Amino acid sequence: MRRSFDSFQILLPTLMLSLAACASDAPTASRAPLSAVDAAPVPLQHWMPMPGAAGAFDFAVTADGRLLAAAETEGLLTLAANGPRWQPLAGWPAGTSAVSVAVAPDGAIYVGTDTGVVRSHDGGAHWVPAGLTQWMITQLEVDPHGSVYAGATGNEGGLFRSDDGGLRWTLKYGPLGRRDGIVKYVSVRKGDIVFGSYAQTPMYSRDAGDSWEPLWSLWELPEWAGHAEHVIETSEGSLLVAWFMGIARSEDGGLSFRQVHDGFASRLVHDAATGTTYALTGDRAVLRSTDDGRTWQPYAAPVQSDLPETIAIAPDGRLLLGVWDGVWQTAGR
Repeated sequence: MRRSFDSFQILLPTLMLSLAACASDAPTASRAPLSAVDAAPVPLQHWMPMPGAAGAFDFAVTADGRLLAAAETEGLLTLAANGPRWQPLAGWPAGTSAVSVAVAPDGAIYVGTDTGVVRSHDGGAHWVPAGLTQWMITQLEVDPHGSVYAGATGNEGGLFRSDDGGLRWTLKYGPLGRRDGIVKYVSVRKGDIVFGSYAQTPMYSRDAGDSWEPLWSLWELPEWAGHAEHVIETSEGSLLVAWFMGIARSEDGGLSFRQVHDGFASRLVHDAATGTTYALTGDRAVLRSTDDGRTWQPYAAPVQSDLPETIAIAPDGRLLLGVWDGVWQTAGR
């Protein structure tokens, strides 16, 4: 599996250059002025490495407050609340890579691997196969009703949904062909789903994936080139899009977007409890928004590490970065 991720990492710069070239063909429109940035700078958070993890692609939090990290070479790792280091999760199948992870409202843990989904109902002590074995599951999400959404990367893959714990899966978007076979993100809020791959405009569903509409209004942005690094829906219902020329925001369900930040943004994470949103930038720094994505301020200094794969919020408010060569956490000023 490492070889497939390495090949993709090598191709990414070429892909970004191609997308930038496409931007010149996008419809031209006058850009609205970007939102103001706070005049009073906030002392930046800094990063420190966390021991015990060689890398991470995804994070999740269990009902008892443990952190989980999906790691390619080490499988599923766990960190107790306020624990000093990551530990291999007891019971994880030996030799199985973990690529994505999600926790259901009933406490069940779902892990996407390079050969499908596995599930545990006892906190990770025992695991059972949960389908989709012909695909690498690079994205997993669970909605408040317990429905599981799996982004299957590969030819003829796509977005699948299971309403019975992985016994049966229904293809909700796809199949994906060669050009769009890499699933980049799946974002779930209530019954709203955002799905994206590397070769298409983001797709938005308001009915748990039963019907879809492309977010065509993104093409009205002057710098848009067709590909989003990440899209999320906030707890207030706004859509935020990160791409290699900035961050855009919609407060009308995707009918229109306004660019609210200039500069490469690769990943977004939203804390529904506080309404705070964080964005990972191209120089591996982090921006923060406390007003539902309208304005952004510097929050964390650049991490001195490899290209981050994912960003998450720990239960105590720390930010976590999963990178190719480890896991980092914010550590104050």
